[in-house]
Formats: sequence, C-alpha cells, structure tokens
Amino acid sequence: MAPPVIGQSNGPDSAGVLGEGWTGANGTGVYGRDKSTQGNGVIGYSDAGRGVWGHSQTGIGVLGESATGPGVQGNSQFLPGVSGQGTTGVYGQSDNGTGVEGDSKTGNGVYGYGSVGGYFAGSSQGIHAQSLDTAGYFDGDVTVNGNVTVNGKLVVPFPDCAEHFDMHGGAAIEAGSVVVIDDDGLLRQCENAYDTKVAGVISGAGSYRPGLILDKQASEEVRQPIALVGKVYCKVDAQYSPIAVGDMLTTSPTPGHAMKAADPQKAFGAVIGKALDKFEGGVGMVRILVSLQ
Repeated sequence: MAPPVIGQSNGPDSAGVLGEGWTGANGTGVYGRDKSTQGNGVIGYSDAGRGVWGHSQTGIGVLGESATGPGVQGNSQFLPGVSGQGTTGVYGQSDNGTGVEGDSKTGNGVYGYGSVGGYFAGSSQGIHAQSLDTAGYFDGDVTVNGNVTVNGKLVVPFPDCAEHFDMHGGAAIEAGSVVVIDDDGLLRQCENAYDTKVAGVISGAGSYRPGLILDKQASEEVRQPIALVGKVYCKVDAQYSPIAVGDMLTTSPTPGHAMKAADPQKAFGAVIGKALDKFEGGVGMVRILVSLQ
C-alpha cells in the first residue's frame, strides 16, 4: 500500500505540496526516504510558520545529506531548532567531521547574530570548544592575530602589560617607537637624548602584541598602548654606541628611537629598559625588557 501524500493550503498563491525538478537539470522537487524503522523521510510541521521551506535563486534551498548521522536536524521546545537568515544564515560542510552541530538543554547550542555573529573556517579546526564548565566566554573585544598555545608548547606572543595613552597631535605613532610625555600630558616620539620624560614604548611591534591593556576606553583622541612591563620590540639607533645584551637603553636624538645609556649619571630617570638582543650599528629593532628607571 502506498503511503499517503497530503497537502493543504488555505491561502492564495500557496501550495500544499509542490515539487519541481527541471528537465535536464538533474533536479529533485521533493524527495524523502527513510529505510530505518523509526525515521522520517521528510516531515515539516508548524502551527504558526513554515514547517519546511527552501528557496534559492542560484544555489540550494535546503539540502541535507548524511551517511550515518543527521543531514539537517532541528529540535526545539520553545525557540528555533535551526534558524538561518542571509547572507549566510547557517552553512555547514564537512567531509569526515561536523559541519555545524548545536546541542542545548536550556540555552544555545549554536547562536549567531550579525553582522558577523559567527564565522569559522579552517582546514583543521576553525573553532573547537569542549567543556564541562566554560571552554570559552567573550564579552567585549578579543582580537588574535597569531598563535596562542597554553597547554603543550607555550607560544604566547603577548608578553607585555600596556596602558592606553592619548597621543600628541591626534596622530598614531608607529609601534616600537619610544615616546615621552609632553607639557600637556600627551605622548609624542622622543627627540632628545636622556629624556627624563620618557614614558615607554608603543606596544605591538614585530611579532609581539600586548597581553593586557589597561585604561582602554572610548575617546575622541587617538589612544595607543604603551608597554609598562614585559618584553616589546623597540626601535634603536646604534650609531651612538653598539648595543649589547643587558645594556640599559634610554632615549636618543633620533625620533622614536632608543640608544645605549652609556652615561650612567645622565641615564638616571631616563632608562627605558634592558636590551635582550645585541645591535652593533645603524637603526633597527630589538627586543627589550621594559623597566622604567
């Protein structure tokens, strides 16, 4: 006995059941098949909206394929099991893993809200979070460009603590530059040797990024992070004296650059930190351990 097909529509320009597959287009209007003992080929049910609706101009309205698990599955008691709205509402693709899977007892399995609610891409892992408590929670700004590995090999390119300051003239200064405090309390590039108004180094040069930024706030002024503690890449000019590992560094007459503090008496109150790399001539960038003195 053939199974029944029931379609009912009470509105104009609507269809109870409509399936179209264009000739020569290798298409299927509606196809539902279940070979298990407790499954459904296709089922759509709704009291107030659409049970199943798929529409596409150039791609796929609804496609679910699976060899051993759900192609598409949405279960919900109160809120959407699966809800996706363009440009890409929900898109999941996997050759041997999980495209998109969300499972929740009381909250959100997967929830994304634009403009970019969630975007994950990766040949290995776009994002993978697994937890019995909290695998990850972000409420605010999180930007990572680079590698962060905490367990296993430790690769943390965020080795300094910085604080935001307003910049003189409303213009951003290149990362790695040595800055001093001007008479208005704003920061500008250093221009004099052994300047006791030295404030530090603009964080973020080279492969290092600030691990912690203090006093981050909305402002009409240009604000940048100044390294207070830790390791940063710093501009140096070794024309005044070659720099060796462990040398104290101070401000130089070369704008934004540090130099070796060869005169201990002048250096008091003007030391930026200690060199972690040697630099024998010219201008360049070295790692330093920030230690204002």
